[in-house]
Amino acid sequence: MSGNNNIRLLRRSSPMVGESILGYLSRTALANGIDKPSTLLELCRLDFSLPYRPANVSELTHLLGTHAGEVFCRCYWPSAAFNRYSFRGRPVKKWMINLRQPRICPQCLCECRIHLAIWDLAVVACCPTHGVKLIDHCPECGQDFDWAHTAIGHCIHCGYDCRHAITKSAPEPALALTSHIQQLANDSPVPSPPENYSFPALRELGLSPTIELIMFLGAHALGRGLGSGSWMSARLSASGMVRLVNAAAQVLGDWPKRFFLLLEAVRRSNTRLEDKTGIGYEFGAFYEVFSKYLADTTFTPVRQEMRFYIQHQWDGGFISQKNIRLNLAGEEHERFVTRASAARCLGVRPTTVSNLLQAHKLRGLTRQMGSRTLTLIERNSLQQHAAIHDDTTTFKEARHILGLSERGFRSMLVRKIVEPTSKKAEGAQYSWSFSRTGITALLDHLFEGIPNSKQANNAAVVTFDKTVRTFTSYGLTVGDVVQMILSKTLPLKFRDTSKAGLKQCLFAAGQVEEYVASHGLLNSDFLTLPEVALSLNLKEQVVYELAQRRHIPTQLKECRGRRFRAVHVEDVKRFKRTHVSGSELATSMNTSPRSAIKQLANQNIQPVTGPSVDGCRQYFFATKQVRHLFERP
Repeated sequence: MSGNNNIRLLRRSSPMVGESILGYLSRTALANGIDKPSTLLELCRLDFSLPYRPANVSELTHLLGTHAGEVFCRCYWPSAAFNRYSFRGRPVKKWMINLRQPRICPQCLCECRIHLAIWDLAVVACCPTHGVKLIDHCPECGQDFDWAHTAIGHCIHCGYDCRHAITKSAPEPALALTSHIQQLANDSPVPSPPENYSFPALRELGLSPTIELIMFLGAHALGRGLGSGSWMSARLSASGMVRLVNAAAQVLGDWPKRFFLLLEAVRRSNTRLEDKTGIGYEFGAFYEVFSKYLADTTFTPVRQEMRFYIQHQWDGGFISQKNIRLNLAGEEHERFVTRASAARCLGVRPTTVSNLLQAHKLRGLTRQMGSRTLTLIERNSLQQHAAIHDDTTTFKEARHILGLSERGFRSMLVRKIVEPTSKKAEGAQYSWSFSRTGITALLDHLFEGIPNSKQANNAAVVTFDKTVRTFTSYGLTVGDVVQMILSKTLPLKFRDTSKAGLKQCLFAAGQVEEYVASHGLLNSDFLTLPEVALSLNLKEQVVYELAQRRHIPTQLKECRGRRFRAVHVEDVKRFKRTHVSGSELATSMNTSPRSAIKQLANQNIQPVTGPSVDGCRQYFFATKQVRHLFERP
């Protein structure tokens, strides 16, 4: 606000009760000789998106001399509470607010000299207090009102004072429905609707669904059902909106008789092919929009009347399965869903739903409808089964949750650490089902009280995968390792929360070796392949490949009923004496491994194993051939 600190308005005033934000700015601008409210916004580095878009209004409140709260409560900013725009604390959609072409009641302006916020609602086009239509253009020159060029009650184009405009009376149904809208918007005092006008379909509806229903019914009653209310509200003038609201009021005032007459009129006006039958063909866009925009449970009373009409008065053919949107199940329609809906809810095929119904795992009924049979599933039964279904996981999903390979997960099943909830076939483990909650509980039990890995030194811990490789080299399985963790014989040190399942396990360095030594898993004269890798300072994969190519001789050993390969200590020492890696030679030659190999090739010295020799990951040379490279001159 550094650039506008010295700007002061000669006349300041506080916003009045019920005044709109742009009306307040317009009134303040006019009092200070400024022709339009946009000038005040520009002084504060704001624009006409202020009513919709949250912004820093500190400069504006400083200029106006008012509190920020007075500005906040008059804007229509989105509310985190209901994820919609807020009109006087009521959730509404953006298209329900009209700031494109403001409307005014000349008689209200004469009395209170303010622009009321209720006039910003798109469906408010008449004044219940004075019984007249609002105007949205200058009666003198015909120019449309526009907040960017119009001061409150004055036309900038011709200077006409619109407070003296001659108004037209509004129809009584439109006035009654507008009064109901203003009551929902908590705009008081407001005249109550006449006693002969009641709107039973709107009794349980809030402001936003009421406006949606009015736009939908009014548009179709006028024969202008062109889709959602946003399209209509952006194009109708004040007089056009009065006609739409009046048409909606007539439908809602004699409910549901007038609603049924509207449905008949929609059927007659539809121009679809005559040889087609069905709701989608006879009601066209009305049915599609009705199903899409009035699908919320808020509109249940309206949907109930639509169902009643389809069941008892519609003669356009039999009900097809496409009609699942209406849930045609007689008096029990709130209790049941169709088989197709149940299948989508459970993520299975419709035939599976029928099988579940026959197996009494779902409750429901079947109803004959002409040549077709309608299968209905009880909603509560479906929800109960869905809860069980959501907790059920497959063999593949269960092992992914635990972060295990197929063999590792099977070893858990052998040790009965994890047990299936159902078995379709005793030997077909792929078809078994497991409880997601049970697997999660197992992990929670494993990591109970285990600190996070952020407290650990990376060099002082060993991962789960490395630990498993060590133990499996002695003939143990993943199930054995998990059983040792559960029994605390191999306690966890830390937990790596960046990983999933059992891969979160971290052990203290040397802990595994101590366990192996204390439990005598292998004779001291033999080493497992991971231990050979540690002894030779090589990667485990390199040692496995050297063993496969018989550069390191191995012997079959047995531990706890499992056979595995081990290497005699003397064979390890012999390999150290007779072989040298390409990286060691490169270090002694003070060059890169690639350059060292090339120089040796020039001297007719070839590696005994390596990528270009037998596919081994690393090059090794016979020590006797390269001994001269290590001898000092």
